Amino acid sequence: MKNLPLHFIYVSGILITIIIILLTLKWSVDSNTVNYISFGATLTSLFLGLIAIFYSIVANNNLSESFTKLSDTSSNLSTASISLITNADNLKTLLSQLPILEGKIDESNNILKIIKEKNEENLLDSSTNTKDKPITTNATLTKETIDMILRKSSLYGLFSLYLCQKSFSTKKAFNLNDLLKTFGESFYSLYFYGYIVAIGCTEIIKVNISDNIFNIYHVDKNAEELIEKYLIEKIDGQGDMKSHYADLKDQIYNHFL
Repeated sequence: MKNLPLHFIYVSGILITIIIILLTLKWSVDSNTVNYISFGATLTSLFLGLIAIFYSIVANNNLSESFTKLSDTSSNLSTASISLITNADNLKTLLSQLPILEGKIDESNNILKIIKEKNEENLLDSSTNTKDKPITTNATLTKETIDMILRKSSLYGLFSLYLCQKSFSTKKAFNLNDLLKTFGESFYSLYFYGYIVAIGCTEIIKVNISDNIFNIYHVDKNAEELIEKYLIEKIDGQGDMKSHYADLKDQIYNHFL
């Protein structure tokens, strides 16, 4: 009983072989049978050929769709790669500008310190020369002091004052954030804001600020002559970035036409 499957297989094989031999001997003498078999084989071949053609078409379409999806994926990866590179470059630029900003803050602090010292000197002179007169804190800066402040101002500090000068001369108020965004310099908006307020305390300029709208209603005459002069000198000393800053100056000029 254990070898029953094995016996079944070889007995079946012997029977099938005998049946094939008997059928071959019986039908080999009949030429029509051979023709029928040949015809059947031909039809089968044609049918299988049609199936193969249909399968090739379907497989081709699937392959085309796969290539299209692969191409789209490749394009998306390329776009993502470019975006990552751009973001990395922007981050690198921002990081490289941090030391510059720190230097500009130090410059601003030095200027404020100088202004404070000059005001104290003016107040001391005023109290010495007019003992019977009340001391006021509205000491007017001399042309030399204004010259020294502007000469020591940073590039972007001078740009902020140039904005104020053009705004005053054309009687046009401006929105600082929107304006710097238009010029592609929105990163420096807080610096511009702080510098204008700081210089406003010296009364070199007088400004009214409301909802980030800057209305410049006074610019010292001595400063008017010097702001653009020192700005141009600073731009000329910027090396490879000279054209960029010259273009920024032209944009400010054209905005207030």
